Amino acid sequence: TFSNTLKYTVKEIDPSTGEPQEDGFEDEYLLEEVELSTSDYVSAAFVVDFPRAWDDLGEKNEVVETYELTAVPNIKTAVSTMLDLLGMQPCDNTGTVKDTQTTTHTLYLAGTFVGGFPILARCRMAFASATGVTMELSVRSTNETASTIIANAIN
Repeated sequence: TFSNTLKYTVKEIDPSTGEPQEDGFEDEYLLEEVELSTSDYVSAAFVVDFPRAWDDLGEKNEVVETYELTAVPNIKTAVSTMLDLLGMQPCDNTGTVKDTQTTTHTLYLAGTFVGGFPILARCRMAFASATGVTMELSVRSTNETASTIIANAIN
């Protein structure tokens, strides 16, 4: 989140000529704060064959993080949250979980990170009533920084 201020110079307009006068005074106007999230740096991308695309990117720039999502009540909610948070396209029909009682799920996501870097994410999720959703988030890209940013977006 960051704040913005519009700074400008106020000048009188000569009614006879329609031209602004040379002298004026400085003024400013505080604008609303802007909040950027990870999804603002990613555009969803369609991938026909996720496993093949995943293998093609290789492990060179892969980043893997594990998260305990204790506040998430089920895997269906976890999938919805990941889609909103990362702004990526679900692949291979993995973006929908019909049953809130599902105990395991793998979500495949594809996108393009700012700068034109292709990025893929694999979210392996498991639910236990005692611990909530545990998720392993693996991210691959042609750019290691992009992989790291996406993998750390949950924090």
